[in-house]
Amino acid sequence: MSYNISFESFKELWGEDCIVVLDTNAILDLYRYSSATTDHVFTVLNSINEQIWIPAQVLEEYERNYRSVITNARKKYSDVTQNVQAIFQKAKNGIDKQFIRYKNFNFPRINELGEFINTKIIEINTEAANFSISVNEEIESNKTMLEDGRVKAFMDALNESGRVGSASSFSEKVSIYSEGATRYLHKLPPGYMDIDKDKKDETKTEKFGDLVLWKQLLKYAKTIDKSVIFITNDDKEDWWVLNERNNPVEPRPELVQEFKENSEHDFMMMSLSNFISNLSKAKNMESQISYIEMNSDQFALNLIENKGWDILVSSNSNLSSYLIHSGDLQNFVGYVYSDVEIENYGEPEIEIDNVDIIGNIVTMEGTFSVTQGLDIVIRESFSEHYEESHSATIDISGYISFTFEVDPQVEIDIDNEDGFISSISNSMRTDIGGFEINELRDHREREDYDDSCVDCGSRHASYQTENGDPLCESCSSSYEVCPECGLFFKQLPGAFCDTCEYERS
Repeated sequence: MSYNISFESFKELWGEDCIVVLDTNAILDLYRYSSATTDHVFTVLNSINEQIWIPAQVLEEYERNYRSVITNARKKYSDVTQNVQAIFQKAKNGIDKQFIRYKNFNFPRINELGEFINTKIIEINTEAANFSISVNEEIESNKTMLEDGRVKAFMDALNESGRVGSASSFSEKVSIYSEGATRYLHKLPPGYMDIDKDKKDETKTEKFGDLVLWKQLLKYAKTIDKSVIFITNDDKEDWWVLNERNNPVEPRPELVQEFKENSEHDFMMMSLSNFISNLSKAKNMESQISYIEMNSDQFALNLIENKGWDILVSSNSNLSSYLIHSGDLQNFVGYVYSDVEIENYGEPEIEIDNVDIIGNIVTMEGTFSVTQGLDIVIRESFSEHYEESHSATIDISGYISFTFEVDPQVEIDIDNEDGFISSISNSMRTDIGGFEINELRDHREREDYDDSCVDCGSRHASYQTENGDPLCESCSSSYEVCPECGLFFKQLPGAFCDTCEYERS
């Protein structure tokens, strides 16, 4: 979530002794963090427990979902070593299969190569085993965090201390459902993006969960003489105004207006990570590790901005080799090319899936996608003396990881991370790979849409006949190419076309 409240804005509202309302997703996300980060979040939240309030709808949704969230989170930790072994075994089986075939063909020195690769496989297996041992302590720590029920205990404590609102009555729910049908029809927030819940809900009422929560929040706001900070990790358009990249830029104005109709005080929406970062700073309880993990997507983008995306990709990946040799690009363009040059690496979007923390060493792993601005030049060689090139833009995705060491003595300024980023940049290692082309926009096609193959009509016609007509690679097999000029003829009079033969004589 890219929308962040600055510390100055937060501090101004926080000084008014406001109420903090937690959404269900913000609470359930605590199961997905490391034990160290979860500990830090609870330390911060417990320091303001008298200011926290949750609607009854949040408690109901939590009780309905937390067991499945725990199961999935526990599985993630238990699968770490199994996944490493599975990847290794799959690769080994594939290599063994190929070498059995190669030996049958009596390729030269194949046994020597096989022995070398087997030695490396043993080394990799040893490293995989060492990895399993090194991370086992962290895995067990996170499993313990899930099993000891700290999140559940936090929720129970809120309920027992009267920090949970009253459930909506039957008549109130009927009224909310009726209003919700009208609001959703006109895409009035919140909750209309949950309409797909109808597919698995026989009652057709679960889709109104966000609206029930919102109505309970408004009802509570009427009874208190305080401002409200609503903490949600929901980043959909039925809560936020989104930019062209579907990132939140501000709360939906309809929600702000509706709150003002029910309260004379201020209303603020924040993600859990943004809230914890600001509150930690206000209370001098900051944690580097927790900040990085809870803001991992944006932190990764800041690391990229510091180093330069083009520098990271060109020096830490084989993207150029992938585009030239993998065959994936050829499947999109429909012809054989001789070279690919990257002119612009574009701007990435990052989604961090996993953050591993061992001591002061942090590893962030996830995926990236570039949907704008990755510009390439594709070159085709038709002969020794004839070459054509044209530009294209591709959408590409892949895997990315960052590993770096943090210095506990360097503080993070949540409104300006430059100093902290600089302190870790020298120790950072970046790995980028697993590329996949998702779309190609051929600028030549846009500039000249009448270059279809003269024989079959294909728009991937990169060759020319003797008459200057476009010809695709598939149809070119029915022609003969002059090796000098690169033009295609129904039949050549000799080794070269008449024109080239004359010029060579």
